Amino acid sequence: MTVRARSITTCLAFVFLLSAGCQETARPSIPIGLLDGLPLLTNDQPQRARNVVDIPPGTVVELADLKGPGVIRHIWITAREGGDRLYKDLVLRMYWDDETSPSVEVPLGDFFTVGWGEERDVSSLVAEMIPAILPNHAALNCWWPMPFETARIEIEHQGSEPVQLFFWIINWERVAALPADCGRFHAQWNRQNPVPRGGPYVILEAEGRGRYAGTIMNYHLLEPGSWVEGGELIYIDGDEHPTLEGTGAEDYMGLAWGFRPDHKLLFHGSSFGPVGDRMSAYRFHVLDPIRFDRSIRVVMRCHGWDVQDRSDDYSSVALWYQAEPHRPFPKLPAPEDRVPPDLGPPVRAQ
Repeated sequence: MTVRARSITTCLAFVFLLSAGCQETARPSIPIGLLDGLPLLTNDQPQRARNVVDIPPGTVVELADLKGPGVIRHIWITAREGGDRLYKDLVLRMYWDDETSPSVEVPLGDFFTVGWGEERDVSSLVAEMIPAILPNHAALNCWWPMPFETARIEIEHQGSEPVQLFFWIINWERVAALPADCGRFHAQWNRQNPVPRGGPYVILEAEGRGRYAGTIMNYHLLEPGSWVEGGELIYIDGDEHPTLEGTGAEDYMGLAWGFRPDHKLLFHGSSFGPVGDRMSAYRFHVLDPIRFDRSIRVVMRCHGWDVQDRSDDYSSVALWYQAEPHRPFPKLPAPEDRVPPDLGPPVRAQ
């Protein structure tokens, strides 16, 4: 085995250490590593929820109503027809343990790392978008582990064009019990247009005990000049000054000296663009956990090295695990407020 092969194998073996938001003492039914769990002979029962339906505008479709305890391991979604705005018009929601406020509420495309309603080829560790031959829509895969006592997953169609042949498969395991310190998966969408000059863009403000797991950023530039120097500021447990401070937006996304077009890797990359004045990028904190006991505040500076403070159009998805209850999400904007109307229809990948 080559040195490179050994390093890749070692990396993958520990990729999902604590991936379900649990402590190191988690029982074997939630494997502590991506490969470590394969040889374990447990009594956990494989389960599946699946169906295919048409989704008329204005309707809500329940994808799963699961009785655990269990862990969702994989979600696959695709659709045949649904128009160019399908990825913005469809909203994905997830509720854990009979809660009434969703722990996940994100436009479908943004959840799979690509903003602005675009469709692109993305293969990260935990989220994939694989375009199909037109007019079919992409295959969407999610590998975030999601523990639950009960789980309800739904799609709401907030657009005007019917979605035909919407398919899904949800693979999960029923387990004997979950650890008491097992966090629940959360994903929250946000947008600010424009970001106030001199004020950072807020990605997440959460309360409770948890672990920050990732950021998906969508950039729409409204001004000329450089914009890549805006970096992350992360405040943990009420710290007055940033607990973790970055150097630039592209540095946070694992790149340097600017973004590389459509540069997609396991933990980080640019999933769309830069194309013109738009771009989407992602950064997953799988091997570099960001833990918090009481609260976390994650912001991104809107700044350029040559023009200093900027005022652009930002949107994002924050991904994290935490003990419930969570802070209720703000109301999700309407579809027309999730994509600027002057951008025109997205270009479908082939």
